[in-house]
Amino acid sequence: MNILTEDVIRKIKEYAFNGAEFKFTPSTELCDMIAKDIPIVRGIAKTFKELILMKLPIRVDTEMILKFCDKTLDDKNSFILHHGDINIIPRREKINILKKGENK
Repeated sequence: MNILTEDVIRKIKEYAFNGAEFKFTPSTELCDMIAKDIPIVRGIAKTFKELILMKLPIRVDTEMILKFCDKTLDDKNSFILHHGDINIIPRREKINILKKGENK
């Protein structure tokens, strides 16, 4: 289960406000709960359950991440995000490696 310290929340918000993307990778525990169809996961949409069971990173909207940090995200989505890893994908800056007039 994810523990959000004040330092982690500060870093997440800093990246969010600078255009980063976020990806969620479900835990084995969450996948097991879905596979066993325990009551707490029954409210999750079938197609989303199938996506989770693939164990691939899932892009998460920045607004959802910010609500998760502020503890204002709905219970179902908070439960899901608590059971996996949230990875930050920093915004990539466009870098011009050729100076003007150096095209060959």
